[in-house]
Amino acid sequence: MTNDTAIVALPCGHCFGEQCIEECLVSGVRKCPLCQKSFRSSQVFQLYLPLEEDCERSYKQKYDELAKKTGDLTNHYQVLKDLCDMTASNAPIISRVNDLVNQLAIHQEELKGGKATIDKESSQAVNPTPESKQKKKGKLCKFFAGMKL
Repeated sequence: MTNDTAIVALPCGHCFGEQCIEECLVSGVRKCPLCQKSFRSSQVFQLYLPLEEDCERSYKQKYDELAKKTGDLTNHYQVLKDLCDMTASNAPIISRVNDLVNQLAIHQEELKGGKATIDKESSQAVNPTPESKQKKKGKLCKFFAGMKL
């Protein structure tokens, strides 16, 4: 056998060069040359395909491509892992910011409800007195005092 010889297996498990088995089939002998078990041509399985001359180069090129893809995937994995770690470590901060945003929304709604009262007071007096300014200032102070930073 040589590098370009195709190898075939018979149902009994013995392996031969494809040409030897073809000669057996042509001559009408349908028995394994070693164990004499019968076989049909449909039961002959090719195990080895002839190699190309540039096989080594082709496999090396495919290996290099796969190695590059593996490196790229490893880098992507590391970036995603770092992002997950950062998100996990910032979870308390994100939770606190969400709480503050919710509190702000609630207080804004409360101010909208109180805005009608403030608007009535300001429309009655063109030049507001220092006392009415003090009342408005008091509401804002209450608003900010209720927020926990």
